[in-house]
Amino acid sequence: MMGIAVLTPLYGGGFWPAFAQLCLFYYVVGALIHWAVPRVFRVKNVQAQQRKSHVVARDAFYSIGPLAVKAGIWVIVEEMHKRGLGMLYTGPVNTVQGVLYCCLVVCVLDYAHDA
Repeated sequence: MMGIAVLTPLYGGGFWPAFAQLCLFYYVVGALIHWAVPRVFRVKNVQAQQRKSHVVARDAFYSIGPLAVKAGIWVIVEEMHKRGLGMLYTGPVNTVQGVLYCCLVVCVLDYAHDA
């Protein structure tokens, strides 16, 4: 494994630290929900039949791709911020250009979320 030093930067570390941080968080929380929560609390199964263990492992493996995409998006956003291409609004949006920009951001985020 790459080691704990790879997890140090929360911002500006590039793809691999972002990917390692996402994987660590996603899989630790997933493991807690899958194994620890049912041991501590009574959990009612909503599925008609029990999932096979290899299906859980397969789903966990298939999550690597979307996590890599998310890490890539984080790196792109960081680069855009460094170059001054992002805008933060702290007040009301009261121009046509501002409204169109907000609509574009919502559409892009919705598309990226659904892709």
